[in-house]
Amino acid sequence: MPERFLTSYAGHVPALLTAALSSGLTRVRRLPLLIERKQAVRGLAYPWWIPLTSAVCEIGIVVIALAQRHALLPPKPAVGVLVLILASHAVLFMTPVWLGWFADIALILAATVWLLLVPVHYPVPAGDTAPMLLMILAAVVTARDGVVRGVVVTVVGIGLLFGIWHATDIRSPGLYSLEIVLGAAVGFMLLWQMRALTAERLARASEHERATMEERERIAREIHDLVAHSLSVTLLQVAGAREALLDGDQADAIAALDDAEKVGREAMADIRSTVSSLRGTPGELRPLPTAADVPALVEQFSAAGLSVTYDGVGDPRHVVGAAGLGIFRIAQEALANVAKHAPGETARVQFDVTTTRARLAVTNTVAGPIASAGRIDGGSGLPGMAARAEGIGAKLLAGPGPSGWTVELLVPMGSRCQWKPVKDKDQKGSP
Repeated sequence: MPERFLTSYAGHVPALLTAALSSGLTRVRRLPLLIERKQAVRGLAYPWWIPLTSAVCEIGIVVIALAQRHALLPPKPAVGVLVLILASHAVLFMTPVWLGWFADIALILAATVWLLLVPVHYPVPAGDTAPMLLMILAAVVTARDGVVRGVVVTVVGIGLLFGIWHATDIRSPGLYSLEIVLGAAVGFMLLWQMRALTAERLARASEHERATMEERERIAREIHDLVAHSLSVTLLQVAGAREALLDGDQADAIAALDDAEKVGREAMADIRSTVSSLRGTPGELRPLPTAADVPALVEQFSAAGLSVTYDGVGDPRHVVGAAGLGIFRIAQEALANVAKHAPGETARVQFDVTTTRARLAVTNTVAGPIASAGRIDGGSGLPGMAARAEGIGAKLLAGPGPSGWTVELLVPMGSRCQWKPVKDKDQKGSP
């Protein structure tokens, strides 16, 4: 029976060793993640190798100090110091439990006192290494638990060092005290660096969130303007087609419906392009409208059935960049509001461009029906136009006047992003 049992057990030994080795390697691979998770619970953002390095240094110091006391081989009771250090770090690195800061400090202080009470066999080449445990302790506590506790541990360590100095043959306690202060200074630098890094990460996250919200608001305004414009023009054309059908003019009705379909398809393409930019997926690149497209915009509304006239002074191609896009979108929104709230009235668009400023004015002959346009439940009419005006450094005025409801935009000119000279040969065929 014993031989059969031993034979059976020996057959399982390789499998047991392989399983144990695999489990150990898995724990080692998970060690960095475990350390950083435990630190994150306490609000610490140190990389995993910093606490691991301090632990290796503490264990190395203890081994050297035991060798200086001839207590390592053969093992003597002082080897219990190494057991204390290993036990405290095993709790830190191998279990999800966090050893309290007071218990950790008590273990290190007890181990240091135990070592210092064991006499050193002088001469030693580099001096006694046992007091260096107090230096690392001061650095760890300061970096981990804050400056106040770090100062307390530093003072306690120096006091303990001088207290033992009277009972043993410790040499150069002043030098060891400076080492403890140096450890506290290193811990303070690590703490300051960690806090600065954490603040920078929070600032970057906040900036990223702010930029994301601004981009979403911009895209929301673009989609609103596209939808409002296309629906306004489409409704005007559908209304014209209905009137044509009532008059028996099928050709005009079909032409109006064809125009409505064209506007709808263009709007869908623009919306897809805008949404694709929000998703971060590549889409069809389409040129953005500019101030030079305002006359064509007015013509489009006029063709759809809106009674609107255009009066322009100067070359709108001088206005470029964000200013040109902003002027176009504000004109588009203003005309869409007219088509929505007063489709049967007369509107007028004035666009004057000089070397000092650009002025856009959209006036409707009836002020009452559109007096509240853009102020509907978080609407994006007037608020959206005001946001666009602010974005290009312009001034927006909107309200009833002698000629009716007026939306007026004043854009100061002169910067490179707003003004571009137009050569004579480019002026051929200008709108």
